[in-house]
Amino acid sequence: MSPVSARATHHTAETQLVETAGVEFAYRRFGTPADLPLGRPTLVRRLDLAVYIMFAHTETSQAKGKEFLGRVVARQAGRDSPTSDAARDPHYDAIVEWGITDHAALQRLTGIQSPTLVIQGDNDLMIPTKLSHLMAGLIPDAQIRIYPDAAHGFLFQYPTEVATEVNAFLAR
Repeated sequence: MSPVSARATHHTAETQLVETAGVEFAYRRFGTPADLPLGRPTLVRRLDLAVYIMFAHTETSQAKGKEFLGRVVARQAGRDSPTSDAARDPHYDAIVEWGITDHAALQRLTGIQSPTLVIQGDNDLMIPTKLSHLMAGLIPDAQIRIYPDAAHGFLFQYPTEVATEVNAFLAR
């Protein structure tokens, strides 16, 4: 892997590959290693990938991603337990199945009678935002909120706003 250029952007950064659980992911590293003050290069590479996937590819969203990582790294008390494979794998399977067009499964959404709030970022690389619009359109009386300049990590980018919105929704 080549060193990261101080001027690298999403247009100029070299595409690199990382493999995890037998799946190869392409990613690009931006900025300099000093942008994330962590002493563990492997972790920095993983965090770069997380920011790339979880936050929109704009300067403001990427900056919010780095702020979020700073909060995560700084937090020592009250941390969640790591996710297990037993919890992760069914979640992944559900996401993959949701991406496969199955009109019968989609029509089952019309039977949901519970109040539903669908929230997402406007530029999600992992789950296309148009699928949230589809879901909200099929669930009777669903509300949808799309956060601007955000991706899959919208709730980390807008933590106060999301918490306020969810609490207001649950209070109804």
